[in-house]
This record gives sequence, C-alpha cells and structure tokens, in this order.
Amino acid sequence: MANEEERKAVVERVGGEIVTRMKDEVFKIEGTPTVVVKKPDGTYRQRPMLPGAEFFLMGAYVGARGKLNFIFTPADAQEYDHIEVDPKKLDGVFPDFGYRVGELFEIGEEKADKVIHEIIQLTALAMQKEAEELKQQAAAEAEVKKSTYTDNPMYGMF
Repeated sequence: MANEEERKAVVERVGGEIVTRMKDEVFKIEGTPTVVVKKPDGTYRQRPMLPGAEFFLMGAYVGARGKLNFIFTPADAQEYDHIEVDPKKLDGVFPDFGYRVGELFEIGEEKADKVIHEIIQLTALAMQKEAEELKQQAAAEAEVKKSTYTDNPMYGMF
C-alpha cells in the first residue's frame, strides 16, 4: 500500500510542477477531439471540441483510479467550466504539449515525451492493479458462495 501511495504522491508532484510552470501558457486545440467537460452544475460529459479553441492549464490531480488528469479552462466564456485530459490523449488534443514541457523544464521534447509516457505507464499499472484486485475479490466471493452450497448437506433437499 505504501508503494501505491508513494506512486500517487510522485505523480501528483510531477503534475503539480507541470501546472506551476505552464499556468500562463495558452494551448490551442487541433482537430476536433472529444474530451471530458465539466458543466457548471457539476456534471461531466464527453464533448467534441472546436479546432483553434484556446485553453489555460489550471490544474492536475490523480483521480480515484490512480489516473492523472490535467484541467484546462477555456480562454473564452463557454457553457462548461473546464475540460479534463489524461496524458494518453494530450498529444491528440494539444500536440505541442510535450514540446512545451521539454522547453520549460529544459529537458528537450524527447525527455518530456518520456516523462509523459512514464505517467501514462504508472496510470496503466494502477488501473491494471485495481482490475486484478477486483478480479481476486470476485473469485473469493464466488468461492464463498460455492462452499456454502457444497458444504451444506441439507442443500437441495426438499
């Protein structure tokens, strides 16, 4: 459990540092990607974006499933509060994101892509671990049900 908490803390620190250094940057959407938008009433929806829409990076957090999400607010007033983008979709939404991370951290685009790729891998590992734990839990529950019926000599007698 400590490793999971340490991993989450590292991912949050990296995401926080990226946000701190890039909070004044303007990002333009390229293409028409579908992203998660948060509406003023607190609900979330998938919505296609318009090409050329401008956003500011405002935050990052590790969600309940251990996945890092970046929060971008629109530069112009919209009917939603913000959009959330996970690292897997960053290149499709904001293609120059990796380049800008590399430039601001003075590590180069290739290393920035490796950092983002590492965040993606950590996220995938967390999701895989969660799926495995759910599978083990379901198997344990199935075994309990099975033993309840097979160990009961009165089962099936009417």
